[in-house]
Amino acid sequence: MNHLLRHTFLLPPHVASKKLADWAVKVVKGKIDRKRDCRHSTYCSMLPCKPQLQRCLNLGFSKFRNLQARQNETTIKYCVEHRFDLLGSGWVLVRHGMKCRGVEGYSYEMNGLCHVDSEGRWLEGRINPSNLAEAKRIWTLIDQDYLPIDWHIDFKSGYRWSENTWFRDFKFGNKLGVDVKVPWELARMQHLPRMALYSLSLPQDSREQKVLQREFRNQVLDFIATNPPRFGVNWNCSMEVAIRAANWLMAYDLFSYSGFMFDDTFESVFVKSIYEHGVHIVNNLEWLNQQRGNHYLADIAGLISIAVHLPSTSKTDAWLAFSIQELVTEVKHQFYPDGGNFEGSTTYHRLSAEMIYFATALVLGMPKERQDKLKIIDHKVLKTGWGKPKLNKFPLPYYSLPAGSNYRDMKSPFPDWYFERMERMVEFIMDITKPDGHIPQIGDNDSGRFFKLSPKYEHMTVKQARETYANLEGYAELPDHDDYYVEDYLDCSHIVAAAYGLFNREDFALWLGGRKKAMSLPDSYIVRTISGNNLIGTQRLCHRREEDNDYFLIGEKDFPESLPELNTTSEEQLIITKYIIQREGLQQGLTLHAYPDFGLYLYKQNNWFYLAVRCWPGRKPFHIGHMHNDQLSIELWINGKDVVSDPGSYLYMPSAMDRNRYRSVHAHFTPWPNQVEPAMFGPSLFTILKPVKAQVLYFGEKGFTGKLLHECGAVRRIMFLNRCVLVCDFANEPFNKTQEMFQIPYSPSYGNRLNRFEKH
Repeated sequence: MNHLLRHTFLLPPHVASKKLADWAVKVVKGKIDRKRDCRHSTYCSMLPCKPQLQRCLNLGFSKFRNLQARQNETTIKYCVEHRFDLLGSGWVLVRHGMKCRGVEGYSYEMNGLCHVDSEGRWLEGRINPSNLAEAKRIWTLIDQDYLPIDWHIDFKSGYRWSENTWFRDFKFGNKLGVDVKVPWELARMQHLPRMALYSLSLPQDSREQKVLQREFRNQVLDFIATNPPRFGVNWNCSMEVAIRAANWLMAYDLFSYSGFMFDDTFESVFVKSIYEHGVHIVNNLEWLNQQRGNHYLADIAGLISIAVHLPSTSKTDAWLAFSIQELVTEVKHQFYPDGGNFEGSTTYHRLSAEMIYFATALVLGMPKERQDKLKIIDHKVLKTGWGKPKLNKFPLPYYSLPAGSNYRDMKSPFPDWYFERMERMVEFIMDITKPDGHIPQIGDNDSGRFFKLSPKYEHMTVKQARETYANLEGYAELPDHDDYYVEDYLDCSHIVAAAYGLFNREDFALWLGGRKKAMSLPDSYIVRTISGNNLIGTQRLCHRREEDNDYFLIGEKDFPESLPELNTTSEEQLIITKYIIQREGLQQGLTLHAYPDFGLYLYKQNNWFYLAVRCWPGRKPFHIGHMHNDQLSIELWINGKDVVSDPGSYLYMPSAMDRNRYRSVHAHFTPWPNQVEPAMFGPSLFTILKPVKAQVLYFGEKGFTGKLLHECGAVRRIMFLNRCVLVCDFANEPFNKTQEMFQIPYSPSYGNRLNRFEKH
């Protein structure tokens, strides 16, 4: 309360009064809701619809068998064994009473031991009394030889949250080494659709296929029994609830399509839980007005999946109409006209674009009868809570599909600009990707995904993995000679595949390796099938190249061949860095791409040269929670090797010191002259840092010049000369050339970092 009063005192009276009113309503409502949930079961007692799901896949089974090539058999086997590698944990067996290695020297031993019995007596004392009877009943539906997964443990540090704690009563970031993202990531259950995809490649009714089908059923029932609605850490964040529901439904569709018939008892429990997920999302939307971001987008995308699968009722139709309305709004709010995401992070761009593609495809694939119902929705049916967005009074507007679509007479709730922006999202991914298939890590990277239908892995032995990754120190779960698979989180080909499935663009297919290969990728094929085989006419293909190489060129006549600053700047105010290139003709055939809204400028030369320059202009709206102090930093790749690269993010909550180091100006190759950070860090891990704005002075085939809009007057000029790239930094203040820059272990994904350093 004191924290709230300190901040509201500085606000205008009408803003302060609204914030205080919102806080008061939240506190009062929270007390009422907590008391209700502790007295009465939170499990759904009666569904307002039939306990039957609408299936959204219309697959050609013989064609779908070809998709199994992208599934890694060993990692599927690990998931069946309840062995998971998430956020740098290594492949560990997640079970009750497990002992964990710890994180950055911090480890916890908490009493998680249990003696599992088939009647569910082991749940006594774990599940809150009002939910215990139903939890035990659900547990009896699970196969007797099944061993439960501990969904509540951070299986890196060993810290465990209580499953009988009300979902809003948790506190995070107050214990060193502890990361709530670990149980959240597991509870997304993104391994289930992969198991279902793999089962489609197996002989019908084979033992291996039945094992996967039963494992899906058991894991879902395990989660429902040990995570009553609104209790436990896995209901705390609506984004996690939404992603989990979407993955359950994707896996359910795929298993159902393989011919597996789920028993009526499971169907009833499963559909009720899906409905409970929808109710929770609607009542706990992560709406923060102008600061809303990927969390709110995930809420909407998950709600679309839930509403499309549930039978049509006045409530589920209102959910669907609301989430479609908000999806259109958020695409316009969260993605700039150039296609870049407003959070200033390339990996969060990837996550948000993935959610938009799958949600849009589901809406396009709805039966006409369901779409017609959305035109007569009573907006009063939907209650989203105090201060949250509402369903519009007027019906959703419908538009003709763009010219060139294969169902031209069909109408959708998406205008032409919406589809064009979706295309630009994917062009952004293609353009920023290096020749090695990886995107640069601009801003935060938490390795977030909506689905993981076809993740790529690097194969090595356990011993090699331990020698390569510092976070695997002390790892002994598997023998040294065993196969070890490390997920490649910087590969974004799945986004381009999903886009090809919807737009059928030839350049998307060529980027993926040709039409045949593009259509064999699960993301492509599934997006096409859930969209009802709707191929959207492209808005962009014929304009793309002209725009990249002409429209965005800046200051073409203002780039001097010489460097006059050399004559006017003292040595203390000048730093020159030279990068040798072992070939000539860099400027011939150089391809330029500019994303001025996002703030990224790129140079590419065939498959041997890549340069990206970060230059964020501060375009509104923006979301600063995932940005770094990286203005005018560069990413340089020459002849198959990273010469200069962003070190990544590594961790959030477990170590505030590491988080701040990785987003520090000294972790990036920038022209900042001071030792003091340009944007100061504070106690919050996400909302404090706001980078200094920068301006492009020249962007063209001769190089790049950018300036920090700060009193230090720092300017970075990049010149393409014969056999070298010259980086010249100038400032009004002297550079501290004796200062030892941070030596940051490179982190290719959240929780993972290598035993090598990036020195800038």
